[in-house]
Amino acid sequence: MKYPRLYTSHQSSGNVEPKEQHDLLKEVEKRGMLVIQSAISIEREMEQLVCQFYHPNDPYRFVLFKDLVIGTKYLSFDAKRHISMEILRIAGNEKREIKKLDDALRKVGHYRNAFAHGKVDIKKDEPFLKWFKTKQEVHLIDDNFWETLEDPFILAFEELDRINQENIDSNQSGDGQ
Repeated sequence: MKYPRLYTSHQSSGNVEPKEQHDLLKEVEKRGMLVIQSAISIEREMEQLVCQFYHPNDPYRFVLFKDLVIGTKYLSFDAKRHISMEILRIAGNEKREIKKLDDALRKVGHYRNAFAHGKVDIKKDEPFLKWFKTKQEVHLIDDNFWETLEDPFILAFEELDRINQENIDSNQSGDGQ
């Protein structure tokens, strides 16, 4: 499936009008909201994986576990990533595939935090995203930025969705845990 890209080419004129600057800032902020919402969708897929592992055949315990443990503010995106990767190791998934998904999830968390806690500035008609990780990071938001950002989101969502669907199918057919 081909996903629509979030970006469009932006040509810098060097002379930015206040309205153009405002419109560009709003467009980047709107796309940042999509990044955060996409990360939340991926987080929900990790929650599904964890709950399915612990309570695959008991809908009541599944929902209770999800609502009282996994879906709370006490477990961060990163904690859910760690738990999900351990479940995949236990389930016997290939190390190479686990690493690929783990790397994608780390990037998803990184970009999510950048937009959730960072700041977008416009300098000379070019948008920049600034945030602190271990030190301040500043990135030009251009087509390359969006292309680099989207790939791990697509990989993480599709892979987690595939694994969850396989788990659901397996448990429905009686082949599950």
